[in-house]
Amino acid sequence: MLKKSTIVNVLLSMIALLSVSFIGITASQPTYDPWLDNTDDGYGGIDDIVSTAEHFGASGDPTKPCNITNWPKSTAETVWWDHDLINGAYASSPLYNANGFKYIHILVALGDLNTGEEVEVRVYSRIWNEAHTSSLPINCFEHSLIYPTNTYNIVIPVPSEEFSFTIDAASGTTCTAYLSFYMTW
Repeated sequence: MLKKSTIVNVLLSMIALLSVSFIGITASQPTYDPWLDNTDDGYGGIDDIVSTAEHFGASGDPTKPCNITNWPKSTAETVWWDHDLINGAYASSPLYNANGFKYIHILVALGDLNTGEEVEVRVYSRIWNEAHTSSLPINCFEHSLIYPTNTYNIVIPVPSEEFSFTIDAASGTTCTAYLSFYMTW
């Protein structure tokens, strides 16, 4: 017959073993992983296990689709369309916001540009003071279009969060101007 102390020791050992197992299970709550949540319900449950089991043995491309929804969208923006530049005329655009973009793609076209005529296109960045109460336009890019070159297409880095354009016809130059742009990342 077993001694009373042996039975007590066995019972205490089983209780201790069960206690450790129980404490271990409750103390190590699994971390939620959205890539393992096959049903996209925000909970890792039996339905996710069933979904995985249904696809057991399947093979294919392991690339997971990823939709990025917080990228800004750019559309083509027309600054001037058939804008008359008559004998030294000057025009400036409103400020445009480039927040989140890396490059500006600019297209300039001049109509009716004749021999000896010249038009200057500039991009100005808007630099603000520390308190953001006043700003200065800083010329960050310029290009001259001289007859016979009446179109220009360029990609430049975004100069600042806000920027604007100017177009300036030299004295004696009369033409029409077109300028559009779009931005990319």
